[in-house]
Amino acid sequence: MRWVTRVSVCKVFLGKAVLAASVAALFAWIVPAPVRAQTEPLERLVQGLPWPGVSSLIGYRGRLWFANSVKFVNHNSADLYSFDPVSGKARYEKHLFSQDSGEPVLSNGLLYWPFEDSRFSPGHGEFMVTNGRDWAWRVIPTGQAFHTHAMTAIGDRIVAAISAWTAKLAVSNDRGATWSLAYEYPTPDGRVSRITALTNLDGKIFAGVTTWYDDAGPKLLRMGEGGVAPVPGWPGGSEVAALAAYKGWVYGVNVTPDGAALLRTDGKIVERLAGPQGIIGDFAVGPEALWAVTAGRRSGVLWRSANGTAWSRVQRFDTGRPLSVTLFGGRPYVGLLTDQGGELWGPGNRKPVAFNRSIAALPGAPRLSPARRAEALAELDSVLADSTRYGRLRSTMRPLALDQSEETANALIGRLKGPFAKGSARMFGRREIAPERLARWYLLWAAAHNGHGRVPVEYLKIPWTAKPNRSEKYIRLAPAASWAYARLGQGDPETLTALIDRLARPGDPKWLRGDIVGALTDLTGQRFAYDIDGWKRWWRTRNQDR
Repeated sequence: MRWVTRVSVCKVFLGKAVLAASVAALFAWIVPAPVRAQTEPLERLVQGLPWPGVSSLIGYRGRLWFANSVKFVNHNSADLYSFDPVSGKARYEKHLFSQDSGEPVLSNGLLYWPFEDSRFSPGHGEFMVTNGRDWAWRVIPTGQAFHTHAMTAIGDRIVAAISAWTAKLAVSNDRGATWSLAYEYPTPDGRVSRITALTNLDGKIFAGVTTWYDDAGPKLLRMGEGGVAPVPGWPGGSEVAALAAYKGWVYGVNVTPDGAALLRTDGKIVERLAGPQGIIGDFAVGPEALWAVTAGRRSGVLWRSANGTAWSRVQRFDTGRPLSVTLFGGRPYVGLLTDQGGELWGPGNRKPVAFNRSIAALPGAPRLSPARRAEALAELDSVLADSTRYGRLRSTMRPLALDQSEETANALIGRLKGPFAKGSARMFGRREIAPERLARWYLLWAAAHNGHGRVPVEYLKIPWTAKPNRSEKYIRLAPAASWAYARLGQGDPETLTALIDRLARPGDPKWLRGDIVGALTDLTGQRFAYDIDGWKRWWRTRNQDR
């Protein structure tokens, strides 16, 4: 192993701990005072969004897309927006039924957006895919998962980082239509591991692992023809995050109990670098430079390096903490976390970004034969009759959810009326849930995935009486129904009236309003986002014109 420079940093768990104010001073003696790069200053382009963080920046079809969500705690918010570099305006695009957004990827003209923690998915990973006009909701059914943290792609091959208790890599060779499990990190029972960072170099996937237990082994993995294994020479630690491939090297931040350091590897040699002042939270790669953001509690810095070893300070942010950086049209953009709502920063000089205007077809979905459908429905009825088997509801319904046929849709929606088992069902550990509520929750999920039929509007009228819980997990019919209405295209006057009426109901959590906003956007094509008065004015005008 060849060590270039030894770096010492403050003890921190990357992305989740508060950075000490003394980080800059700590690095001052290691890295010479940087020279400001000759780059046009970035301006605040978008501000005042509903949720505090802007992250997961990615350019697609001439617009810069990003997620707006609550970061680092369990929540139920994840909205997708896009920014037009010509008009300078942001547009609400999509609501995710998710506690957060994962890291997206482009492949074959499509944008794949993973659910970092979907509320419907204890048992499988989920993601959305769009061609810029249409959307599809897809499942990664292989390997137990609660989250889809990140995706990357090489040609037609897509790799997804999923996890429940243990980190896994799933692979699709048909644009996300079907998946196979490629790797599972060896994690002891009762412990937790994650893969939250992916990149690829010369056709090989590199993955950064995080563990929450005493595991001092190397946390950078490489996936090649021979399988998945730790990168030779990469030192031990608890986490590798913020991966990037640049000019023949993979760069990553290696976290240990003693701190964090910037390293790079070409798969054979591992080098330790001085890096910029602070701890890197995200990278962006351009043809002539590697970019990075470092962050404190409420501030941070954008950096640039032509060779990955010497870094120049580009711009400091004092309004919030940088979460993400990307290059779009060859120019840097930065997403911030602030107390006043997420912010997007970028160049103020407006320039269009060229893109291929052809529309790619969305990936297909598997279908069931009549015999297999009958078998799956019989198994579902058997589970619904026995509350001790309700833990199998999600896996039992999964093939029915993926079978996009009217026959299956009618069968699923018909079962919303019951009968259901007596007693109580268990979910999320020891939490007891009424069987009919848990069954309807998953029936709504399956019907929404199926994409046909109509579900009761009465579910949306149920008052919100759930007590707050730390994990922000609620098996309640109003949010599930709002998501189902959108996926089913259930935009009849009765459903739209119920959605409008629910928008500002007292006592509802703000994130439930987000579910309603997402459904209204999908069903009407209007983009008022969280402007409740705007939705109401539009509704009044629409009814007057009838």
